[in-house]
This record gives sequence, structure tokens and C-alpha cells, in this order.
Amino acid sequence: MVKSLIGTVNWHVPELWVAHPRYNEKVDVYSAGLVIWEMLQWHQPVKRYPFKGQNEHGIYQDVGHRQSQNPVDRP
Repeated sequence: MVKSLIGTVNWHVPELWVAHPRYNEKVDVYSAGLVIWEMLQWHQPVKRYPFKGQNEHGIYQDVGHRQSQNPVDRP
């Protein structure tokens, strides 16, 4: 289970991008699924990435201020 936000942003679930994340073992399943996808497809999954050009800390800051409970309203 994730105990910190160390790692690569592309493999984090969006729920971890808030100021005080609440999560369980499902975040590991999401990350493992992305890694397995890459291994099977030989490339990263195509995702919309709204934070192009920002570093990880800037992304956490931006997303932390957009804490909509509805996932559709989140980037």
C-alpha cells in the first residue's frame, strides 16, 4: 500500500493528487494495471495530460486546489 507520494505521477491515481489524500490498496491495482498495459503494448497508454510542462510539485499544487468530489470535474 502506498505510504507516500514518491514515484512517477503518470502512474498515480488522480485521487492521490489532493492535499490530504485518502486511499487504500486499490491505488496499487491501478498503478500495476498501467505497468502491465505498458508491458503488453510496448508503449505508455495514451492519456490526456493537462499539466504538460509542469513538474510534479506544481501538479500537486494545482490539483490540490481543485478538490471536486465528482471525478468527472477533476482534471
